Amino acid sequence: MPLHMPHPAEVRALRKKLALTQAQLAKAAGVSQPLIARIENGTVDPRCSTYNAILEALNRAEGKGILLGEVMTRPVATVRATDTVSVAIRVMREKGISQVPVLAKGSPVGSLSDRVIVHALSEATDADALARTPVQDLMAPPLPMAGPEMGVEQAYRLLEDQDAILVLEKGKVVGIVSKADLLTLVR
Repeated sequence: MPLHMPHPAEVRALRKKLALTQAQLAKAAGVSQPLIARIENGTVDPRCSTYNAILEALNRAEGKGILLGEVMTRPVATVRATDTVSVAIRVMREKGISQVPVLAKGSPVGSLSDRVIVHALSEATDADALARTPVQDLMAPPLPMAGPEMGVEQAYRLLEDQDAILVLEKGKVVGIVSKADLLTLVR
């Protein structure tokens, strides 16, 4: 919650600086365009929750307050725990990715990365046998999980020690955010 409630002229100035119309700001904030006009003209004193929604919309437009749901990649390439390592390698190669979430009955149970596979290959005496190994025998713990409403500022902290974040809605994987996805936001 902001400590400073902007003056109506400040709302108008910031909206114009961001090249937003009143209608665009209203849609992003979930309010009506006439309400935005009345706020900017100082003819209405909105509720705190309405002001917060408007400020959040302005922050998102300014590049602050971006949510994982806005930057996630979808659909997510996954493998089943019972798939073989060769299936996982094929999926990673076809999709151009370095890690893949592992699911069982649609829920995340692990992850498999090229790093883990290469390590296993370096210790294997039979690469063909490793290729036939079920993913569940080689997988690492699941990637961290978050909802699409998590801000990227929190995601930066999560990704300090992880390769990606799975985005879940109602327990189902709906997206993935990698370090590379977040680095595209840095100007």
